[in-house]
Amino acid sequence: TVLYGITYSIPVYDDGHLVAVVSTDLALNQLSEYLRSLEIGERGYAFIIERRRDGSEHVIAHPKTHLLVGQDAQTGQQRLTPISEFADGRVRKIVERIESEQTESSSASSKPVPIQIEDEDDLWLGQHMPHSDGDAPPDWVVCTVLPEDEVMGRIHQQGVVAVAIFLAVVSIVVGLSYY
Repeated sequence: TVLYGITYSIPVYDDGHLVAVVSTDLALNQLSEYLRSLEIGERGYAFIIERRRDGSEHVIAHPKTHLLVGQDAQTGQQRLTPISEFADGRVRKIVERIESEQTESSSASSKPVPIQIEDEDDLWLGQHMPHSDGDAPPDWVVCTVLPEDEVMGRIHQQGVVAVAIFLAVVSIVVGLSYY
């Protein structure tokens, strides 16, 4: 089994001289396990996209770890699944939305950006936030998404209760007025 991971290192300088290199290793399955442990509503989840300098993008962390790695059709070797082939359709739609937003606005925001997508079942709300330090890696986009009914369900329910109370009060007032 191939275990994919990420290694990032940064140089440490003192008076212009390299004195150390700090490095960290992180297995993608560990990062995905962490995302799986987050409670984002009942059906919501988070995932992380990595943008590489060659322009490619890959999901590097997702609660369903088995979606991260696939087999290359030509070579038969395991590789990170390209976004275009990623089995979670919501991820593909969010990436498309992020890319269309970036072409519309010239500056990349470092604040959370709300997003709304629709799939065959529900309307989903979420946000995405770039996490990068200029030209230094990692260039990640952290995304969260959850069904709209989990966010707005209680508000809709309270609206129905308010209308029912209003109709009951109006009925009583009209009845008393008639009497």
